[in-house]
Amino acid sequence: MKLTVKDIAERYNTSISRVYYYLNKVIDDSYKKPKGKNPVMYDEEIVLRVGNLIQDATILKGKKQDKEYWRQKSIRLQKENNNLKMEINAIENIKDSIKLLNDLDNQKVNQKEDVASFNKSKSN
Repeated sequence: MKLTVKDIAERYNTSISRVYYYLNKVIDDSYKKPKGKNPVMYDEEIVLRVGNLIQDATILKGKKQDKEYWRQKSIRLQKENNNLKMEINAIENIKDSIKLLNDLDNQKVNQKEDVASFNKSKSN
């Protein structure tokens, strides 16, 4: 799901200029507001990263560093960590599969060469 800056501001109950400030932090230091009538749509990943920054800053600004905030942040980071571990495992499994397929291909080539050399020696 893609959202505009206005949608992001409404979702996180903040101002549009604050959303642009955090977009600048998330996307790139040289990021500028788009000019024109067509609003830019941002991917869910960028929206979530901006939202996390807004929530973190809001809580830190109000000095409401309660246990629930840190528990939620810990859960969020744990989920992200678990997702990254699953992606790494999937990549490792793919690498292992490719290695096995290459080994099978090499065995087939070697068998064909052995059969060819056997047939050649048999005919001599």
